[in-house]
Amino acid sequence: MDRGEKPPTQAGTIAGHIRTSGDAAVVSRVVRAVSVSTGEKFETSTNNAGTYTLKVPPGRYRLEVELRDGERLTKQPEETQVNPSDLDPDRDFVIDVR
Repeated sequence: MDRGEKPPTQAGTIAGHIRTSGDAAVVSRVVRAVSVSTGEKFETSTNNAGTYTLKVPPGRYRLEVELRDGERLTKQPEETQVNPSDLDPDRDFVIDVR
C-alpha cells in the first residue's frame, strides 16, 4: 500500500443551499455551474436538506438553478473563482414561489 504523499486535488468544490423565501428547503432541484471561459457545464441536484455540492476544475463559474412555473430568484450567487482544492461554500439561492 502506498502511504506516500498524494498529489494535490486539482478539482475544487462549490457548495450551497437552495431555499424558498419562506425558508423551506428546495429538494431535487438541478444546480448547474457553467464555466465562464469554456461554457462547459457541471450539474448536480439538491438533497433532502436543499443543499448541493459540485466538484469542478479550476476556473470561473456562473451558477444557475432550475426554476419552475411561478418561481423567480430573489437571491443568486455572483460568479465564483475556483482554484485547485478550494471549497467555495455558501453559494446560496433563494426562490420566491408565487
